[in-house]
Amino acid sequence: MECSKKNKIIAEREEFVRARGKYYAIDFSVYCNKGKIAIETDGDFWHISKEKAREDNNRDNDLKTAGWQVLRFSEEQVLKHMNKECMPIIKENVKNYGGVESLK
Repeated sequence: MECSKKNKIIAEREEFVRARGKYYAIDFSVYCNKGKIAIETDGDFWHISKEKAREDNNRDNDLKTAGWQVLRFSEEQVLKHMNKECMPIIKENVKNYGGVESLK
């Protein structure tokens, strides 16, 4: 994630996780002291239809059941408003989950 170094948030890129018997590729995963955050970046082409929205909702529910907090950002938010819209939400969630786990 482009802003992660500046903001001291370490995010794993495209991590595969199992949730409710299915495997999912999480765009960015952040491990905090009190939980896990899945950050999804939704490109307009892939996420615009009602069917895709339903699939994303089911996926989010599976990940939440497996203990993930899911954050979704649109392509426009990521490309044009990362620092203004995305990072404040990510930082607030990291704070709510007790900060980022220390690397050992």
